Amino acid sequence: MTARQIRLRHPGVIGSAGLALAMILTSGCAQSAGSPADTSEVTSRLKPVEVPSSETFMLTSARTGRTYQIFVAYPAIEAPDAGFPIIYMTDANIRFGAMVDITRAHARGSRGDPEAHAILVGIGYPDGMDAGVERAVDLTPALGDMPTPEGFGGAADFLHFVLEDLKPEIETRYPVNKDREALFGHSFGGLFALHTLINQPDAFDTYLVSSPSIWWGERFLHQARSRLLPRLQATGAQAKAFVSVGELEQSDTPPAAPPAGRPV
Repeated sequence: MTARQIRLRHPGVIGSAGLALAMILTSGCAQSAGSPADTSEVTSRLKPVEVPSSETFMLTSARTGRTYQIFVAYPAIEAPDAGFPIIYMTDANIRFGAMVDITRAHARGSRGDPEAHAILVGIGYPDGMDAGVERAVDLTPALGDMPTPEGFGGAADFLHFVLEDLKPEIETRYPVNKDREALFGHSFGGLFALHTLINQPDAFDTYLVSSPSIWWGERFLHQARSRLLPRLQATGAQAKAFVSVGELEQSDTPPAAPPAGRPV
């Protein structure tokens, strides 16, 4: 595997008082009426910038053969004795730059505490792949006794990749504190984070869930949540969860399953 420093088309830096703002910033909200402004001219002028202390590499799932682009941003300081806390996140192709800004702004406000610096690991897709199509497969659970729409339902395989392929690779590359591992996801990524919490609560000790698509599969996750308490008792996990939603994103009628490729 060949690693290279991450370069993003990034117009500026996003400040933050801490990680919780990541969920607030990315929570869904009602869209205003009218056509969006044409930003193509501005985008064409943006030049890629390098993210300091970062790298990206490809990693293939041993179970499915699917290849992922892994984005990593790591602190430019000496690691504490226990290693750095680590945050795994979905949808790295579209959210990694903002999350790097947020985690590093949080660390800058820590008054020099090295344990406030975290390694950020984003899971994305190689150039040329349609991230909207690929994430629909990876981030949605199969629907049990109900038929799962084509192009969805691969969350179990994706979680296996994260735990059995990605985590060991990251732990060989970086000094990681295995007692301080978080999972962050937004929308379908939030659905995946809740799916992981319910089915394998000891996989991470913290779950950061932003605007989860709990409407998915006729609110299938509501039916599955009865598994959580027995799994907590069986594993002894003491997982912490932070869940956020936007004020205007709620609806009396949940949306139908989107066509494959539509961002959710």
